[in-house]
Amino acid sequence: MVLLAPQVFAQTTEPVKVEVSTEKANINGVIYYVHKVQAHQTVYSICKAYGVSTEELLKANSSLKDGLKAGNILFIPVVEKKDQADKVSTEKTNEQLRAEDRTVAPDETQYRTHRVRWYESLRSIAKKYKVSEESIVILNGLTDTELHSRQILKIPNEGEQIVAEQKKEEITQPDEEEISNIVVEQYEHKKISAKEATAKINHLKTIKHFTEDNPATVTLILPFNSQSSNPSDNYFDFYSGALMAINELKERGLSINLNTIDLSSYSWKGEILENELLKKSNLVIGPVDPQDIPLFSEYCKSHRIPFVSPLDHKADTLGIDNPYFFHVPASQLVQMSNLVNNIQHGHSDQVTIFYGSDSADRAYLQSIKALLDNNGIKYNAISYKITRGRVITDSLKRVMKRNVTHEVIVASEDEAFASDVVRNMQLLHLAKIPVRLYGSNKIRSFETIDTKFLYDLNLHISAPYYVDYSSAEAKRFVLQYRSLFHTEPSQFAFQGYDIFKYFLSALKDMGNDFMEYISFYPMNMIQCDFKFDRMSENGGYSNRATKDIEYIPEKYTISVQ
Repeated sequence: MVLLAPQVFAQTTEPVKVEVSTEKANINGVIYYVHKVQAHQTVYSICKAYGVSTEELLKANSSLKDGLKAGNILFIPVVEKKDQADKVSTEKTNEQLRAEDRTVAPDETQYRTHRVRWYESLRSIAKKYKVSEESIVILNGLTDTELHSRQILKIPNEGEQIVAEQKKEEITQPDEEEISNIVVEQYEHKKISAKEATAKINHLKTIKHFTEDNPATVTLILPFNSQSSNPSDNYFDFYSGALMAINELKERGLSINLNTIDLSSYSWKGEILENELLKKSNLVIGPVDPQDIPLFSEYCKSHRIPFVSPLDHKADTLGIDNPYFFHVPASQLVQMSNLVNNIQHGHSDQVTIFYGSDSADRAYLQSIKALLDNNGIKYNAISYKITRGRVITDSLKRVMKRNVTHEVIVASEDEAFASDVVRNMQLLHLAKIPVRLYGSNKIRSFETIDTKFLYDLNLHISAPYYVDYSSAEAKRFVLQYRSLFHTEPSQFAFQGYDIFKYFLSALKDMGNDFMEYISFYPMNMIQCDFKFDRMSENGGYSNRATKDIEYIPEKYTISVQ
């Protein structure tokens, strides 16, 4: 995998000596050296230094076909010594021979039992016990290779006689390993006051929780699509930001072991779940596809591994009964709740909701009304059809008086309707009627709305993401990112950095106990702030923090809280 596509570099001088990197990365269970290309280094000199062939280097770094450039990051496979490789090759050959011998029908008195887990297949079970698929099919009299969860299978076990009583006991009572993957103990959240939590966190910060011999192991699962000619720029950007956060935490004394899994390289995802790398993780981040998140979050729940959903806004429901689940993006309901909480309502203010009478945003509208009611805020509601937007301006001028500041909420995410409300509010503003506008984060991206109107109307929004490029932290990050990767950071790069820095900081400060005190561990980051609260009594955590953005009139600047 390569972070940036190299440009063609003309070799005009003698190649410089290549120093073998001490930095390594674990990608899909394979160990790679992480090598930063220096000026005048060549593919030949790099291959020679690391003892790999050109073919091996190109296979691990497909973008090299376009050339080599100073500053590029290369992943170079760690090559075993020849005698070790020969030994492994011999072992594999012998194992293959033994597997072939097992294809005959086994003696039904020689077997052990296996309870099928939800992610397993016939192939993975055969591989686990080092037997052929055919032998399992024959012994169990299977007519279909499709298995179902908790199904009991007989597994050939040559050389071991099992009496009938033992067989019955094994079928009804799986071994401890099987039980640990089926029965999940109820996680008990500790009820603790803010004062007690602060004292405990301060105490935990004095302890070194991870060492070089026992590092914090974090597994990142993303569909990098690294083996194709068109890898995912977005997820490589996320990975780049994560690496920057990892380096910062290393400098602060945290020992870290990063496992990176390219989800797109697996045709059957259950194979990942059988990997010991995942089971031994202190934290799992990703995947991002709504179809994959339930599988991995449920696996982490069964193994008591904190699981972070980094990008999907709608995955929060999976954490309602999963105490190990962390939902990072602030949901739409959280955004609306924070928006309503920010309404500057006073005795001389009037709150008015605008919504389309023919709009499909009924759920959005009802949520806004419920939040206003819960906050004890009285409001008026005005609805109209978009086709009448240009003939109601005079009516609005008569209804909305000049001696009152009107807090106007656009209770719709429909671009056409939101654009029309903003246009009408701008006309009221020009008529000297005080208006302060509140709306969905989507309003900022609607091309049909003149940005000047948003400043004039003092727009307030609560957004899950926002980068204030004028801040010192954002400037520092951008300069460092440019220096390392020779390109501009995307929002995925900021997100990778923010998430890794937050959770690695939590691991450093509190160790594996961080889940107990995470609600008392807020942190403001560059693009995404963090303030986790529990979703339910026995559930996980959702992020309640948003970037509260205000468009300042006259100055034409944006304030971020």
